[in-house]
Amino acid sequence: MDVRVIAATHRNLEEMIAEGKFRHDLYYRLSVIPIHLPPLRERREDIEPLADYFREKYNRERNKSVVGVSRQAMDVMRNYSCPGNVRDLENKIERAVVLAKGELITEADLQLTPSVNPNGFTAVAKPVTQESAAYDPSGDTGFLALLAQNNFEIGKTAQELGQNRLTVAERFKGLCLKALAEHDWDIERAARVIAQDERNLKHVEAKMLKYYDNTMAKLESYTSLEQLQQEVAVKFKNMPRKFHRYVLELYEVSGKG
Repeated sequence: MDVRVIAATHRNLEEMIAEGKFRHDLYYRLSVIPIHLPPLRERREDIEPLADYFREKYNRERNKSVVGVSRQAMDVMRNYSCPGNVRDLENKIERAVVLAKGELITEADLQLTPSVNPNGFTAVAKPVTQESAAYDPSGDTGFLALLAQNNFEIGKTAQELGQNRLTVAERFKGLCLKALAEHDWDIERAARVIAQDERNLKHVEAKMLKYYDNTMAKLESYTSLEQLQQEVAVKFKNMPRKFHRYVLELYEVSGKG
């Protein structure tokens, strides 16, 4: 019999072993490839794609046609402590889909109330202001602000965020593609939006051109848009999924489709 065991816990098993509350031999049998998944409150960049996924899921299950989440509602979710982690977010989105009277989920549909986080502090869901967004790297505005502060040095930004270099680079690449798509694939105009400062402009233009060329090179092997649609999540697996739409758009405007 060939058996594979996947086990999960929210407890610190090493501390429990030291306290005699968990068998050390069982721990070492299970701990072959440990994977640490931080709580949702520590990876707020996942909130938007998860919210979109659950919205589509409950649209199907509830026979609804909610097309998106309002900006204000998304701001509130990004600042919610999610004490129940992903399941908590899923429940909030399911209820909002059911209650939504329009095409968008609103703040009122979410019905978020103050919650207590594991450290005992009260976390109140509140909208992100323009000032606070500039310093919150979990959102795209804050992420770009931090990059600009570091002169768009990927390695330094990754170190400050506590993330690996590839994660930061692929997120920035996605934001560059988004800016290009929103400015008719004009690198100079898109770079001005990303750079935020004339001093960074040439550096950002060079990075954006590199990302553009690399993406185009990856698209060379595809013979149809349908083929790319089926494989984009694998081909660009390190890029946040919300930016995959701009990869598809680039394929179309390049004339390859």
